[in-house]
Amino acid sequence: MKTTIYVKLFFLIIFVFFAYYIYNVVNNFTNSNYDIKGKDNILFYNNLVKGYTNINSIVNHKFSILKTSDNKKIQLYQSSNTKNIIELEDVYTGLEGYETSNIISFATYIKDLGIDFIYMEPPLKEYFYKDILAKYNYNIYNNNYINMLSEFKNNNIDYLDTYKLLETSKINRNDLYYHSDHHPRLETSYYITKKLVKKLNRDFNYQLDTELLANDKFHKKNLSHSQNGYYTRLLQLNSKFYDDFSYLLPNYNTSYKVCNNDCVVGNMQSVIYENMQLIDNDHYLRIPGGTDAMVKYINNNAPNDKKIVMIANSFVKGIIPLLSLTVKEIDVIDVRVGVGNFNDDLKKYIKDNNPDLVVYYTKLFGDAEYNRLL
Repeated sequence: MKTTIYVKLFFLIIFVFFAYYIYNVVNNFTNSNYDIKGKDNILFYNNLVKGYTNINSIVNHKFSILKTSDNKKIQLYQSSNTKNIIELEDVYTGLEGYETSNIISFATYIKDLGIDFIYMEPPLKEYFYKDILAKYNYNIYNNNYINMLSEFKNNNIDYLDTYKLLETSKINRNDLYYHSDHHPRLETSYYITKKLVKKLNRDFNYQLDTELLANDKFHKKNLSHSQNGYYTRLLQLNSKFYDDFSYLLPNYNTSYKVCNNDCVVGNMQSVIYENMQLIDNDHYLRIPGGTDAMVKYINNNAPNDKKIVMIANSFVKGIIPLLSLTVKEIDVIDVRVGVGNFNDDLKKYIKDNNPDLVVYYTKLFGDAEYNRLL
């Protein structure tokens, strides 16, 4: 008799546990909504998320997912036909008023030194998918950007409008960025670079050789299904979702000295595209500069003595190799806290090194980062 009671009690406990487990699974996976608060109640939670994500992605090729990373939820959308992943969020382009004032103050200091200055906004991928964002009740806020450019114009601060540049290009929006990442493709950066060089010649009379960037001066090294972007890593998707990746290599001889912690010498392919360690199969992040405190590019075959300092984030990685073909030296500095961590006195560095041009191509967050400009 006692044995029967114990057996019934055992199965009752198993039933209650199983029911509670199923309740948590269903509750946390309803509408693909992964509630981080409930994960401690689910055994093998991470495996379930990974499995559900893979199955849902492969079967439907279209999804909207809440995924937690660094204690924040990121909602993603993948188009059904291109597998292009877009981050769903309200997108604030441009700078707030006090941020714009900081940039103007910094630019004025640079110009007072007799050094040219130009601002470029790192163009966000989501901006080009207004229809998708609207479908999920997210918005693009352009007022900051419009007001920022207006303030720059009023204060005689030169800028390149990257959003307008890409919007009016003939590049299909699905080809502007890597499908598995938020970074522009190298081909997109090539387009931006050519426009930048023409603007520098027009506005500052640099007389940079635009023929060095002509289409027929390059060939591609194609790496099919090899680029593991940020979103595919975040969602733990397999290689089926990798992007194609292409190096743009000049048909003429190149010779560089590239210095980060150490200096390496070689041609563009060896010291720019293939020198740094390849981590997580992300070929884009392998390009030096824009996540390091400072990287110095010296073009040994430069057609002039022009020197540029670029204050930049990772969006610059696609521009640097191409722009470096047209000038003698580019110093790429990342002042972001926790990423580039350039801790030296930025103004003093620029004053002491006296470049021809300072390019501002980054987004900063918080006083700690903006203070490095002041």
